[in-house]
Amino acid sequence: MKADLSRSTDQPGKQYRGVRMQQGRVQLDADWNEQQDILNRRIETEARDSIGASGVPIDNPGFGLTGNGQNIEISAGHLYLDGLLCANPQPCKVAGKREGLVAELGQPHLQGRLSPIIAADASLLPLPPANATAELTAIRVYSAANNPVQPENGLYLGYLEAWLRHVTALEDELIREVALGGPDSASRDQLAWQVKLLRLGAVGASISCLSNPPAWEELSRPSSIRMAARAEPGATPKDPCLLTPEAGYQRLENQLYRVEVHHDGVPSGARQCKWSRDNGSIVTKVTGWLNDPAPNEIEVASIGRDPYLAISAGCWLELFNDDHEETGRAGHLVEVLKTEGNRVTLNLPTPSDMPGGLFQRNPRARRWDGVIALAALTGSPGDNAGWVKLEDGVEVRFFDPRLGGKDGKLRVGDYWTLPARTATAGIEWPQEAGKPAFVAPQGVLRAFTRLALLTCQSGVWARISDCRQLFPALTELTNLHYVGGDGQQAMPNPLNPQPIKLASPLEVAVYNGQFPVAGATVRFRAPDGLLANGTQQDDATTNGEGIARMDWFLSPAAAKLNQTCTAELLQAGASAPGKFNELHFSASLAVAAAVAYNPAGCPDMLAEGVNTVQLALDSLCKRNHVGGCCVTVGREGEFPTLDRALRELLKRGENDICLCLLPGDHRLTDDLVVDGKSEVNLLVHGSGPATRLQLEGQAFELARFRGLVLHDFDIFGDPLAPMALRLLGCQRVSVRHLGIGGVTEAGSSLLQIGACSLVELSHLQVVATQPKVPGASGAPSSLLGRSGYALMLADARGEVSLSDSSVSGRISLYGESIDLDELPRDFIKRLGSLALEEERGRLYLANNRLGEVRLGDELLQKLKDLASSTDNGEIPGCFASVIVNDNILGPLPNQWLGVRVALSQNSFNRSLDNAGFVIAEQGKYLGNFCRSECVLVTAGHQIEKFGNGTLTLV
Repeated sequence: MKADLSRSTDQPGKQYRGVRMQQGRVQLDADWNEQQDILNRRIETEARDSIGASGVPIDNPGFGLTGNGQNIEISAGHLYLDGLLCANPQPCKVAGKREGLVAELGQPHLQGRLSPIIAADASLLPLPPANATAELTAIRVYSAANNPVQPENGLYLGYLEAWLRHVTALEDELIREVALGGPDSASRDQLAWQVKLLRLGAVGASISCLSNPPAWEELSRPSSIRMAARAEPGATPKDPCLLTPEAGYQRLENQLYRVEVHHDGVPSGARQCKWSRDNGSIVTKVTGWLNDPAPNEIEVASIGRDPYLAISAGCWLELFNDDHEETGRAGHLVEVLKTEGNRVTLNLPTPSDMPGGLFQRNPRARRWDGVIALAALTGSPGDNAGWVKLEDGVEVRFFDPRLGGKDGKLRVGDYWTLPARTATAGIEWPQEAGKPAFVAPQGVLRAFTRLALLTCQSGVWARISDCRQLFPALTELTNLHYVGGDGQQAMPNPLNPQPIKLASPLEVAVYNGQFPVAGATVRFRAPDGLLANGTQQDDATTNGEGIARMDWFLSPAAAKLNQTCTAELLQAGASAPGKFNELHFSASLAVAAAVAYNPAGCPDMLAEGVNTVQLALDSLCKRNHVGGCCVTVGREGEFPTLDRALRELLKRGENDICLCLLPGDHRLTDDLVVDGKSEVNLLVHGSGPATRLQLEGQAFELARFRGLVLHDFDIFGDPLAPMALRLLGCQRVSVRHLGIGGVTEAGSSLLQIGACSLVELSHLQVVATQPKVPGASGAPSSLLGRSGYALMLADARGEVSLSDSSVSGRISLYGESIDLDELPRDFIKRLGSLALEEERGRLYLANNRLGEVRLGDELLQKLKDLASSTDNGEIPGCFASVIVNDNILGPLPNQWLGVRVALSQNSFNRSLDNAGFVIAEQGKYLGNFCRSECVLVTAGHQIEKFGNGTLTLV
């Protein structure tokens, strides 16, 4: 600060905690100021360590940027930047008026004539033209003709810059105590802030809030130049009988020298510093400008308090006003030729360079005692070259330790202060190895942070990303988290309906940050079924690990196939809506091999007491096969081949068909393409690995069956002919205990399932390959090649489960996938506001070994298009939930998309460093295993995670 100070005694490295006044001593300004510095550093360090470099409180989120036509709205609230509290008391606009209607108010520290857009090659905002008198009501830049025009189309970074502004009575009259004759007893530090705009590239440029473009990196990079200071050393005389020649600080007064950067050389021009022996504290208002009447004279309010502190011939004046301060620019520096009264004659080469229009707002003049050019920095810090003399034995030297003595970065306003004392004839300056140390600038304190990415098109602004980091208060970190129990199934007994207890209890955790909370109360509600106390509502208390458990008994009613239960954290025994997570559990009655069977439509089975599908199949197996089920197929069977058996039985009008493939090898005589017309129930089973069906290029498609069950046989294709099994439009599909292997071609997976209401895949071994690349002779290879396309799920219309299986080859969700591209992380993060339309289907993967799961090409392309556009967009037909439990994943990245996605207790391949991505509105990641560092990218949801080892979720 350019105040009338004796010196600055603050020494952060000594970790002083406070300043203690003693009785009967002289009170010094340095002691008072050091106490304030210690307090500020303590407060700002605490805020920075707690919040981070930049953070916005959730309950008072300030500085949110929103495009509003040709302007940008700034939300009211707080933001902590490098420990500094930036407060915006009311909503305002990036460009607007200083006073007037609330709807037109601009930033408090950026006057309305100033453009908020900084050029990519500049370090400071531009000054407004001299003829600019009206405040801007829309975001504009000034053209070469000095007219406000629309900014260039492109992608812009909206950022916040905060700095300390020194305020005296010349800027704020209330500081002066008029009752004492108007002395300025003290000055003030003001934390000023501005929202500015930096163009990063064209609209659609691949830049996110995590990107670090060169223009932003250079703008926010701190100064690298260091300065050392000393009193001129004396030369040791050759004759020991002679006295040392006079050296050291030679003035008769104690001084506080100030060296300040006047021009940083950006984008061009020579770098320049100015210095003052009075800390630049001699400043006065300008009351008369040039050409009034003389072209090179100005009039000031005061020449000075005495001849020593007065503006006089030979000194320099910096002419500036509020525009210079708010843009961070230095004023015009001119030499004084003479003074007469309050009139000051200046050495002006071209008076027209300083038109009065540039100094409209509170013009002032500050005295400096000299100007030095900052030439190229050469040499090393240990040599004795490069010292610049200021006056009377005071010398300074500049150096950049990061660049080996070459030119480094400076900021306009960077300064150093040098206390010079007559008692020691020296300069008070830190020493290093017995020599003056090179120290960083003492100020001006500045800090930068990203706020938002915005686009400007034809002057209209729109936000595409909010870059702020929001945080809760320390007392608001307690929350409810999912642990386990979701997605279970239970089998009812229709002959004796009773509530069915799930195999595992519902488990939730209460954590305060990363620490478990014991004794918290969690309330469970089950609209269907019963809880542990025999009612539909029960409370549980967390144990020492923060875990609360609740047993859930499903209702056996057939109409309540899918049932839900919610858990909420209570506060002081009562609900606190909206404060904590509300967790939703789902469970269902079993509908696959262990699903209840109602024999009401089959009198003979009713008499037998058959109540499950397995018992019904056992009963059918014991009957005569003629005209009924379990018709044998094979050399010794009733039909020689599967295709002939199925065609013949359908031709007879059979709608309930059971086929048994006898042990041995089976082949088809023709394509097996059958339409069940939503009337036929078909079961085909074999004798496990002893039954093998080989396709030799024939088509295999079963469509529109009411029920379709395939189990206990192997099916494989000719190594030279692509193979595909298509199960389409069926109400219920069960494929289990099958081995499936064959060659596949791009766009046609080995097993294709679409438009089915309920699909159960279990205990499968699927091996999909691609033909080897032909050899040099061009002859086709008869051997299987690399992994192919194993399984394709065309849509999310039904319930799909895959369990206890090994799948070698690609699994495609939402259509076929042949693409090999991976979405970049910033593309995925742009999809955070994507809307996912919930379909009724759910996907459940458990206890499998899966090599690769990818999204269909059409969906992946749509995601790429949405990530490159400014529209939020919507993805229709998404799985309501994707539950991935206890699988082995890898070695390739996986892609997951669903309204709700949960990954728990999965093992990621050792060689997998990129685990893929998850796009969902809710995501839970619990207890996953990872033996090496790997990253899973997420978008669209708040990450709920616990115990994932070295798996990093971003």
